[in-house]
Parts: sequence; C-alpha cells; structure tokens
Amino acid sequence: MKYYDISRSISPQMAVYKNYENKRPSSKTEADFDTRGFFENSFCSNLHTGTHIDAPAHMIKGGDSIDKIDLNHFYGKAKVFDLTDVQGAIYRKDIEKLDIKKGDIVLFKTRNSFVEEFDPEFVYIEEDAAQYLVDLGIKTVGIDAMSIERGKAHHPTHDIILGAKIAVIEDIRLREVAEGLYILTALPLKLEGLEASFTRAVLWELTTD
Repeated sequence: MKYYDISRSISPQMAVYKNYENKRPSSKTEADFDTRGFFENSFCSNLHTGTHIDAPAHMIKGGDSIDKIDLNHFYGKAKVFDLTDVQGAIYRKDIEKLDIKKGDIVLFKTRNSFVEEFDPEFVYIEEDAAQYLVDLGIKTVGIDAMSIERGKAHHPTHDIILGAKIAVIEDIRLREVAEGLYILTALPLKLEGLEASFTRAVLWELTTD
C-alpha cells in the first residue's frame, strides 16, 4: 500500500518557529559501542517543534492534556484540500464550498508545503474559517504551517478550535500529496499532563482490495 510520510524530519538543523533557538532540538550521546557496548541517546526539544499535535491545554486553561484526547482524532479517513492558491490566510470564503462534513479529518495543503525554512508570511487559518470548521463539527484539522495562526495577540484561532475540542495537527508536509481522500495515522505520544506531542503523521492511499 502506498503511503506518504507527511512529517518534518527532526534534527538540530531543522526549521523552527520564528527561528527561535529555544525551539531547536538537541540530542546527547549517553553511551556508545566503544565504551559501553551499546548506543543510547537523550533528546531535548520544545513540544511544538516539527510535526506536532496541540492539545486544548496549550491555550485553554484547564483544557485536556495530550494524554486525554480521544485517539480517534488521529486515525481514519482524511480529506486533503489543495489551497495552494491562497496567499495570506485561509478565510471562510476559501473553504465554504469544499466537501467538509461533520466528523471529518481535514488537512489543508498550502504554499507552505513548498517552503522548508521558516516563512514569517506563512499561510494560516483566519478566525472566520476556524469558526466555520467548528460550526460544521469537524473532528481534526491539520495544516502545513508551524502554527494555525500568526500575528494574533490573544490566539483567537487556537481558542476557537481547541475550545471546541477539535484536534490540531501543525507543520505537516504535503508537497507530494495530491488533493483527495486518504487514511491518516498521526498518533501522539502519551505524555501525561502535557499540552502537545510530536507525531509521525502518515497518509495512506485508499485501495479497493
């Protein structure tokens, strides 16, 4: 079965949000074959680096942590929509004619997927589009940006979507993925009490077998 790995590779050289050094991951070799007979590393990173999932606790005081989210949000049929013509932000007018229904997993492919470094003008989801997705009752939204919004002091898009307990997957990579219907697997780590998690997001082509 053909699949697409839509995750960003994690390394100290990777692109990170606003090029903040505190978001850049690092690793340390704790044991090697020459001295210990085995290989072992420790790893340190901000949880919002690379392809990751935001839990409500990220923006909603008292919201669910990542270990509390129903895993059905991260597995199942997913609709990829090609919005590569959108330049600044995704507004309701850009998505209201799309085939989006209650319970859908929705992934937006934009021009972000064709830029590997951090772009301060990345395409994001505007408030009216966020509210439209909430009103439709979708299950999960994913976007190929390091954040679902930019330049908003009080994070309204996050508040609208996470406040409705819609799952958010950020920084997926959709350059090689055509618009269409797929199976998504993007399970978070079971990080107790934390507000986000890395994920290895994969899209699997549907087959008739």
